[in-house]
Amino acid sequence: MKIAYARVGSTMYDRDGQLLKIANFTPHPNYDEKTLDYNFAIIYFEDNAEIMFGDSVKPIQLATYDDSPLPDGSMLTISGWGIISVKYFIVFANSNI
Repeated sequence: MKIAYARVGSTMYDRDGQLLKIANFTPHPNYDEKTLDYNFAIIYFEDNAEIMFGDSVKPIQLATYDDSPLPDGSMLTISGWGIISVKYFIVFANSNI
């Protein structure tokens, strides 16, 4: 695997925030490179990586297997960013859906 880093705490790919060395990653098994469906992966950082939490970097609570399903029409908040196609770049920051 090539040496790769993740930038956290910045909306810019080339500055600000923290660079953390990636030890490994697991892409979604149904990821489709052409359609970008299931564009999600779990990233494992090096053992000595220390994320500095602050205004722009905060932990989130993930759902557990025991959590009840949400009723239809529930208001949700999403956060993140990524490429949705070669021509378009999208940033979600606390968007309500």
